[in-house]
Amino acid sequence: LVSALAFDPSANVRLRALEALYPHAEREVVRAGILAALPREQNPLVQLELIDFVATAQALDDDMRKRIVRHQAERSPRYRTIESAIDVPLAIRNLHSGGAIVLDCLTMWVANLVFAELSDDVILAHIDVLTETLVDAGRPVIVVTNEVGWGIVPADALSRRYRDSLGRCNQIVARASDRMFLMVCGQPFEIKNTSAPRKNRGV
Repeated sequence: LVSALAFDPSANVRLRALEALYPHAEREVVRAGILAALPREQNPLVQLELIDFVATAQALDDDMRKRIVRHQAERSPRYRTIESAIDVPLAIRNLHSGGAIVLDCLTMWVANLVFAELSDDVILAHIDVLTETLVDAGRPVIVVTNEVGWGIVPADALSRRYRDSLGRCNQIVARASDRMFLMVCGQPFEIKNTSAPRKNRGV
């Protein structure tokens, strides 16, 4: 399970960053401030025949619809897109075997849960089920998320609740991951690697 934290919503930027990290992917999380595109020759993920791309965004307005269409067009035929706004664990369990799984992203998924007016306890239960599903997937999994807690404290209660919910989600998934990367300006910084000697590991 690879965990990836990313701010830049551009699909090709996010995919290229993930692809650069794929060779050692078991369960990894990639987290980032600003993602910048990496050279294509550094993207081993493009060598896979099939990647299940689980997308959590919803087309709730014209701008988001255009973004989704653009992101879909930027993905190669290797990416088999599965859209799931709420029940992501079920979508992952229903995937055909083979290849890797890219979940993009926890950021939108948690927003969907919050706007569905679910309680904090129910959201936490969804996060626990998703984490178990990712760990039991039986193939490489890359998870993308965003760090939204590095700025000022949001002015309204809903935004603060969302920030806290996503923060809890990121922590839970990151704890379950084998590796974790922070992407800054397109550069991956490994901050967790359960297989590396302790002296070479981050937190």
